Amino acid sequence: AGVEQSFGGGRFSFGGTWFENRIDNLIVCSITTCNNTSNARTQGVEAFVAGDVTPALSARVDYTYQLAEDAGTHTTLLRRPRHKANFDVTWRPRDDRRVTLGVIAVSSQRDVDFQTGDTTTTPGYAVVRLAGSLDLTQTVTVFARAENLLNRKYEVADGFRGTGLNV
Repeated sequence: AGVEQSFGGGRFSFGGTWFENRIDNLIVCSITTCNNTSNARTQGVEAFVAGDVTPALSARVDYTYQLAEDAGTHTTLLRRPRHKANFDVTWRPRDDRRVTLGVIAVSSQRDVDFQTGDTTTTPGYAVVRLAGSLDLTQTVTVFARAENLLNRKYEVADGFRGTGLNV
């Protein structure tokens, strides 16, 4: 269930969504075995605020809060971060040109140590990205994007490194 509303003559908008999923027979794997979790549940909210700060500058913030648990044991499901946020700022120096700077941040999450099989916590991380585009014609646009602009080392899951700087 959600709502979205614009204001300021359409220059700004905000929205929110509440979600809940009940999952029967979720298969959860560790290093060597897979188990059937009879009942799992995820629930949370997603929200955003976006707007044109000036005619040439816009911004957007997205945030997700999620509770994900095994309904039988009340333990947090693996690899489900509780918090995730995204922030983007786009500059349009002319109608045919855009540059976007963004940051995505993900909180720590319960995981399985890939060497021992014990429960561990994978640390949270933040990654910066930069993208730009130029409209050559009404139907042709060239663009470039750099992910993990600061070449930060992070893991998306224990023992699985996120990508470094890539363009």
